[in-house]
Amino acid sequence: MIVEGLNFGKFRGLAPLCGCLFSFPVFKFPKKFGNNWKGICHENLFAYDLSRASERLAEHPWILSASVQRKFPQKIQIELTERVPYARIKFEKVFLMDNFGVILSEENPEYRHLPLIVQPSKGVKPENFSGEGVIQSLKTMHYFNKLSFFEKNPLDIAELKGHSRIIFSTRNRDLQIQMSMETLTEGFKKFMIVLDTLEDDTVKIQMIDLSFKDQVVVRDRIPSHSTSMKTPTN
Repeated sequence: MIVEGLNFGKFRGLAPLCGCLFSFPVFKFPKKFGNNWKGICHENLFAYDLSRASERLAEHPWILSASVQRKFPQKIQIELTERVPYARIKFEKVFLMDNFGVILSEENPEYRHLPLIVQPSKGVKPENFSGEGVIQSLKTMHYFNKLSFFEKNPLDIAELKGHSRIIFSTRNRDLQIQMSMETLTEGFKKFMIVLDTLEDDTVKIQMIDLSFKDQVVVRDRIPSHSTSMKTPTN
């Protein structure tokens, strides 16, 4: 995204030209960036350190990278690469997270279609959370949702269980898949092995546990037939 440049000629006669680079109305930043641009500079615009401006811009959680350049004779060009929301994560409030595990901001209605991560530690603050460990889990959820099995009822919630397990839930909340975060690829392969059996319309499943080695544990969701079924995969 290239932010509209500042035309110096518009401000001709104002000497010295001081104040914050981003306080001028000519700059049209997206609302999601908030009003955090004040204080980036407090000196003559012509002499301002543009490298430092780039660094300060890149500190904003929504900005992946930033470049500020003079375009002589009359303009400054600001080029921003935005972070893209990849999922939502629930603390005391729900926040947005990108595909690098970086917390961006509190959620807004525009992104409520994104999958939701529920993390169990009540005392964890967004600024102290590392999302790197759950990104691969979300990618695995994406692979599941590409299958026709989940076409009408996709997985949309991932609930962390301690540091090693994750439970995915479908939109209708009638099916859960439990996996080990250390063996996600192997777990997905095991699911593909038993997929033909699972697609049988007569099978009513509550839980598919892929966290065990060399087997898939399937639990019927009908109480009268709630015994577990273990299917070997080797």
